[in-house]
Amino acid sequence: KIILFIIPFLFLSSCTMRQVSVNTILDSQLASKGFSNQKQFFIATKNNSLFAKEISQKIIRILQAKGYKTTQKRSQADYYLIFNVDMSEEKTVIDSPVLIPGQTKTIKGEVGGVPYYKKTSISDEIIYVQKEYNYFQKTLIITVYDNKQKNETRKLIWQGSSMSCCDNDDLRSDTDFLLISVFKYFGQDTKKRKSLTLSENNKDVAALRDDTKKLFRSKKRSRKKKTVV
Repeated sequence: KIILFIIPFLFLSSCTMRQVSVNTILDSQLASKGFSNQKQFFIATKNNSLFAKEISQKIIRILQAKGYKTTQKRSQADYYLIFNVDMSEEKTVIDSPVLIPGQTKTIKGEVGGVPYYKKTSISDEIIYVQKEYNYFQKTLIITVYDNKQKNETRKLIWQGSSMSCCDNDDLRSDTDFLLISVFKYFGQDTKKRKSLTLSENNKDVAALRDDTKKLFRSKKRSRKKKTVV
């Protein structure tokens, strides 16, 4: 049995830079060289939402771009790929530095009955104040089975996870970063957790989004043609 250990890490930011943690495991006895691009994948999820369907389309585009084949008929597939994406909200307390600006004070005194005034400066001071932050942990898990066996006996070949933590709850947008990160090691065994840094305008994420938009536009056009006919 293959067990995937997901090692969480905390990254609080405005999410302009994504820190993504990736971990993948491959059963080398079943697929020592990864997946053959001559065989077909069937994509599945337990969630029937439109969001899940959108992710399915993106996974298909990523696989095809890597030279793999996909099918909409499970009976024709060699590999059964199932995915799950999730988000949880967590809270943490961080010691935040606060600057207290320096100031000048006037000290009044008296010597021999004669009053005097003396100015003294107090330097800037940094104190730490505890602040509570909400952050959102987003996780994508992808599992690939050998589809040529029955459900009860089908063997797990590969499993990969990608995870990020930041201060926004936009799961739909961040899923693109999780997809690109985990598929970087598709069919491979990372042996340990990998940490990736992706910018907001990451070229692979941008290409995936553009490709998905084109796909949906073409589907809309095809539906309109059928309606006209």
